[in-house]
Amino acid sequence: MSLPTPPRCPDPNRIPLEGMAIATQKQGLLPLHQSMMELDGRVARHQFEGIATDDNLSERDRLVRDLGDKPCIILCNHGLLTVGRSVAEAFYWMWYLNQACRIQLAAQSSGAELFIETHAGGFCLCRRGFQPPVLPLQI
Repeated sequence: MSLPTPPRCPDPNRIPLEGMAIATQKQGLLPLHQSMMELDGRVARHQFEGIATDDNLSERDRLVRDLGDKPCIILCNHGLLTVGRSVAEAFYWMWYLNQACRIQLAAQSSGAELFIETHAGGFCLCRRGFQPPVLPLQI
């Protein structure tokens, strides 16, 4: 979502390069590493509809529909978007989502055959009732 940038603040419109790269891949994010299991069942996809303009507000409704109850969405041919009950929670999901994209790109660049986990089951914390932090994270 595009927001005006206040002076002397980080750019909220910055999209991680790794997320943009994964958003161009037809298969999307693959279950290649245990850190990706945190995202199992929590990542939606939204198909590219062209350049967003102010007169195309109907895409917003489709974006919300595609996101559903998930905290993460890959905007095909664009990048990543996360939501949360707080800024800290949205950051939490973005960090894990971007990390998963980085790991996938590194694995793919090795040229080796990839082992793709077909059943994450016991590794996925979110399936055991895990809830991400709502309060600001202590860094």
